[in-house]
Amino acid sequence: MTNRWLRQQVTMSRLSRRAALGATVAIAAGGVAGIPIATADDDPASEIKHIVAFRYRPTVTPEQKTDVLNRFLALKNDCKRDGRPYILSIVGGDCTQSLEGLTGGFEQAFIVSLANRDDYRYYIGRPFTYPFDPVHDAFKTYSLPLLSVDAAGNTNGAMVFDFDTIV
Repeated sequence: MTNRWLRQQVTMSRLSRRAALGATVAIAAGGVAGIPIATADDDPASEIKHIVAFRYRPTVTPEQKTDVLNRFLALKNDCKRDGRPYILSIVGGDCTQSLEGLTGGFEQAFIVSLANRDDYRYYIGRPFTYPFDPVHDAFKTYSLPLLSVDAAGNTNGAMVFDFDTIV
């Protein structure tokens, strides 16, 4: 009886997370039931949060994971726009010790804070925008081969969420 109850709770938790994610996507896409929301396009001074999580291939060593972590954190000072650093902050680290156990196999997570939509676009770079940050682009080129892939060989080792701060 206890195992059945626990399975039901885990299933409900997963469904709740999916519903919350769906609501977040709906809100990010323009609101719920036609209710407009404020976005960075409405307020050019709105800060952007860029959240990234990595899941690695089984062959990636702990040393390689540490190198990716250090390289990602170094982007704060290494990424420049018009000769000056433009990333407000980067925090990140190992996310495998979550007591909730809901990391989905992701091992590292980061939050990048950017001052505005223009800096965000420059940071994200190609293939989405041009011009782009060559330092961040080089980091993507380095880290991509280390990330997990699905049976078809498509990368499933990166999860990204972006949102405009409204408070």
